[in-house]
Amino acid sequence: MRPQLLTIVLLAAAAAPALRAQSPPRQLHFQARLTDASGVALNGAVAVEVRLYDAPAGGAPLWSESHNATALSGVVTLSLGSLTALPDGIFDGAARYLALRVGADAEMTPRRQLLAVPYAARSGTVAALTAGTTIANDLITTAHVLDGSLVGNDFANNSIGPNKLSVGAVLSANIADGQVQNVDIADGAVGASKLGPSSVTTVAIANGTIFGVKIANETIDGSKILDGSIGAADLANGAVGTAQIAPDSIDHTKILNGTITTFDIGDGAVMKPVETATKRSRMPKVFHASTEPEAASGLRA
Repeated sequence: MRPQLLTIVLLAAAAAPALRAQSPPRQLHFQARLTDASGVALNGAVAVEVRLYDAPAGGAPLWSESHNATALSGVVTLSLGSLTALPDGIFDGAARYLALRVGADAEMTPRRQLLAVPYAARSGTVAALTAGTTIANDLITTAHVLDGSLVGNDFANNSIGPNKLSVGAVLSANIADGQVQNVDIADGAVGASKLGPSSVTTVAIANGTIFGVKIANETIDGSKILDGSIGAADLANGAVGTAQIAPDSIDHTKILNGTITTFDIGDGAVMKPVETATKRSRMPKVFHASTEPEAASGLRA
């Protein structure tokens, strides 16, 4: 007497109460009504093997499970996955076909394609996503992310650019010491107000980078000039006047040969040494024009 499959009811097993967030049991509630070839409902003990395939005919089962059930008016009720666990991903969206084998008979045909309801088993991955779970693009928004739960390891390298930072978001405490380089500073960004007292030292100034226009008037006095460092090339023409020359500071070594002219000598400035018994003194060297005839052609001291 060959059993006939009249009805299959396959439902996802009831999950735990909604108040407890957890993965639903990985089992399916299954019912079928079996009759013999004459249409008479089966009653009593019956062996039922349930198989899942990825094709409507042929091929090997993706999963199977055998139950010793009891038929009541032809109805058998099974919990699929209670004896052999359903594989992860078996309901991944691809077509699946269910087949039954009762007792020693051959597998019943045709296989029945499973439609929407069994794929509710996929919802188990919503509560516990696995590494292989594919998440649709733009599915997760900021509302889904718990405040303060993102850490450095959650960000891909170079994923945060200037357009991701709000104005004033980066503080001094966020910048590691020594990390700001010349290329990071915009031209003209560092003004006097940005420099701390005594923060600029000699080593911070490149050779030849300070020009006259960079120095405020009357900021350099004698204490700022290294002794002996002012050369002739440093003095502008006419820059040294009488007031700048200390008394008795110029001797003959400072006077270029042949540069003293009549206009440089004051009246009565040239003295003739006078020998005395105790010392030599200077007398004015004064030249007078002679009024005597015999000396009319010369001068007399």
